[in-house]
Amino acid sequence: MLTRETESRMEDREEKEEKNQPLLTLRIRLEECEIYQCLMLGTRRAGKARNVVESVILGLMAVYCGAAFLLDETKEPVSLMLAVISLAVVAAIWLVPPLRMKHEARRIAEQKNVVYLSLYETQAAFGREKEKFVEYAACRPVLGEGMLVLEIGRELVGIPRRLTDEAGWELLCEKFRAGPPEKTGRE
Repeated sequence: MLTRETESRMEDREEKEEKNQPLLTLRIRLEECEIYQCLMLGTRRAGKARNVVESVILGLMAVYCGAAFLLDETKEPVSLMLAVISLAVVAAIWLVPPLRMKHEARRIAEQKNVVYLSLYETQAAFGREKEKFVEYAACRPVLGEGMLVLEIGRELVGIPRRLTDEAGWELLCEKFRAGPPEKTGRE
């Protein structure tokens, strides 16, 4: 027969074990297109407005220098060179980041890494055997179309919608306090 004290200890132990059970556990392995989406959503860089402003300024400079070259009787090549450089920089502003992200996504996808995520009441755990615990508030969430991206310091963790059911997705969004999907226009 068990004494009341022993029964009480067993109940306490069972409660602690229940509290230590994860609310949700996911095995995350991203495809190349999902890694690309994760990088585009989560990487902090110049926004679209800044790119537009820089492009307009450089475009005006290209027009001014091109007109100076065409209207100048001596046809100074410096004006033409500045116009061409301005247009090349505009092209680089819009083309280099997506191309770099596609290359990086391909490189990461080839590694076939798997990330384990467990959600607990007050924190999340990344990893399987040597779990790294992170408070939910320490993560910067970005919600895209079908993807939740967590920025934790300098690391990104992408969680595709396909990995869990509706209740699991709502739990993820609630715990990381992710708002409505961002309209980035960068995809």
